[in-house]
Amino acid sequence: MRSPSRTAVRLLMWCALYAAAGVLGRLTIIDGQSMSLVWPAAGVGALWLATSTRQRLPLDLLAMAAVVYAVNASTGATPALATTFVVTNLLQGLVFAALVGRLRPGLIAAGGGRSPGSIDDLGVVAGSAAAACLVAAAVGDLGLGLLGRDPTAMAFVLWWGRNLTGILTVGVLGLLLLARYGVPAGDPPAQRISRRTAVEAAVLSTLSAGLLAAIFGRTEAPPVGFLLLFATVIAGVRLGPIGAGLHGLATGSAAVAFTLLGRGPFAGVGDLTERALYAQVFVMMTVLTGLVLAFNRAERNRALTDLQVLQAHTADRAQLFEAVLEHLREGVVVTDDQGRFLLRNNAGRALLGELPGDSDRVQDPAFYDLKHLDGRPVQPEERPFRLAVEGHEVVADYLLRPRDGREPVVLEVAASPLPPSDPADPRPRAILTYRDVTALRHDRDALAAFSGVVAHDLKRPLTVINGWSEALAEDFAAGPVAPADGMRMLKRVTGAAQQMGHFIDDLLSYTVVRDAPVLRVDVDLSAAADDAASVFRERENRPQVYVQTGLHALADPVMVRQILDNLIGNATKYVAPGVRPRVQVRGREDADWTLLTVTDNGIGIPPDQREQVFETFHRAHGEAYRGTGLGLSIVRRAVERCGGSVAVRDNPGGGTVFEVRLPAAQLTDVVEAPAEAPAQVTAQAPVQIPAEPGRWSATAPTG
Repeated sequence: MRSPSRTAVRLLMWCALYAAAGVLGRLTIIDGQSMSLVWPAAGVGALWLATSTRQRLPLDLLAMAAVVYAVNASTGATPALATTFVVTNLLQGLVFAALVGRLRPGLIAAGGGRSPGSIDDLGVVAGSAAAACLVAAAVGDLGLGLLGRDPTAMAFVLWWGRNLTGILTVGVLGLLLLARYGVPAGDPPAQRISRRTAVEAAVLSTLSAGLLAAIFGRTEAPPVGFLLLFATVIAGVRLGPIGAGLHGLATGSAAVAFTLLGRGPFAGVGDLTERALYAQVFVMMTVLTGLVLAFNRAERNRALTDLQVLQAHTADRAQLFEAVLEHLREGVVVTDDQGRFLLRNNAGRALLGELPGDSDRVQDPAFYDLKHLDGRPVQPEERPFRLAVEGHEVVADYLLRPRDGREPVVLEVAASPLPPSDPADPRPRAILTYRDVTALRHDRDALAAFSGVVAHDLKRPLTVINGWSEALAEDFAAGPVAPADGMRMLKRVTGAAQQMGHFIDDLLSYTVVRDAPVLRVDVDLSAAADDAASVFRERENRPQVYVQTGLHALADPVMVRQILDNLIGNATKYVAPGVRPRVQVRGREDADWTLLTVTDNGIGIPPDQREQVFETFHRAHGEAYRGTGLGLSIVRRAVERCGGSVAVRDNPGGGTVFEVRLPAAQLTDVVEAPAEAPAQVTAQAPVQIPAEPGRWSATAPTG
């Protein structure tokens, strides 16, 4: 809220400005009573009321009425004529303020903070001024008629033109100054004038002064007034709206002053009304020409600035889009209706395994060895991009052999039509996204198999438990049960329960090696293998398990135990009837890898199933040997998560050899024991077996 003192200062400033402008206008009277060449007070009054508020408007109207009456009365106007001028000036300012506020509510003249900055704004201000001056001229003509003066059409036009010129010069310039410098509120300037602009303004002022002197400085001036148009154009193009307004005001004021002194082209006009009208039109056209050019240049500069901002924003967004596109793991491709690549990211090239020199358009399916999942080749008309440009949505899986020689992969492809971006080029386009879902589809199939196997393998022992429990209950209900029969039934029940427990343990182990975080530490493989072997040595078939000492690897201890439990357990389990299991856990190390081998004398694995045995729930020997089909899948998953690999081959002496490759731990000095020295043994009685030269020894329980 403004303080009373600040309100009073503002009111006094407007009164002083109006009084000065009114006195200046009255000095240009050429008929001795009311006909003046210009009336700058019209601009001050319009600006005064346009920048007022609802709260201040009543006081502003009273103050303006008083100063209008005082100015006219003090310069020779009769009380009745001064009163007429009060009414016309107040009405003119109110109409101007109302129209500008309605048509351009954001302008500073309408209570906003925006300066007129476009030709449209200038048109609204000029149109509002013209309408307000028409109303004032009509009321003024009526008042003069009531005072006994005979109004004429030329007097009406002169009144209208005189006040319009005042608003267009003083009013528009005042709006620009208020918006930029905060006049008369005392706000700091919005920006400083550059040295280059100041120099240009000085040169232009000198040029304009010379032209004015040449054109208006003579009693009989030659018809060369058009030369001032050159200076007006330069002012509008180089100095901006405020500079153009100031130049127009100065040029017009000089022309009016020369005319009052009887010099210049307008002084030779005999009719006083025509003389005043010519002077007003000259001032009005000079100001409007400069302002139109200045506002046009300002609009162009803003458009260029907006364009630069838009270009920078577009470039930034394009760079961001390109970065996102290149960091996507999915392939993204945009093609036209002929299959030409309009956009493609690096992931798209990598997934297809493209080679240098491959085409820049979609090739026939045979080029990519593209097939449906059932093995049928994809026909050219079935290509996803072709279906998309024809208006179809495509989401399908395809089998593709990458061009760089990798194993076939399953690609999930989504293709959609894109509308034309250019109306002049209505050809359809297509966008394709694709990703490698080989592992995902494998996991999905494994999950489906998992569900079926779990349901089957858990229901089977439950059926046994339920069946024998019911039989035992029936026997108990019939009477005493013989101990041998009861123990036989209970053995079946407990056996089924143990089978279910083993199955659940394997499921939990598989979950651990699949999801648990991996710890990379130096693991003593020999100690871990010997610890795992101690459990299996107690089986009924009394297996012999030999472990080489001194083996280490960089791996997760829990996962290493899962690997050894399953490999040694399988080696002692899958043997022919009557054959005593014999297992050797050996290895060798280099700077990068530790190769651990588990060799057995079992029944072996058929060659066509050596890869399948690592899949979940696969049983190479069917129901002949009880198991869950998870052991070797646990081994592979654990080895791979430790950063290694596992493979299987035949044992030349009969049986199977599993080879586990793990990252090597940091090598340390190893003290070699003489070949004939007794090896370190476990608590059980040792059996010495041949060792690799200088590297390993092993122990096993006696049979």
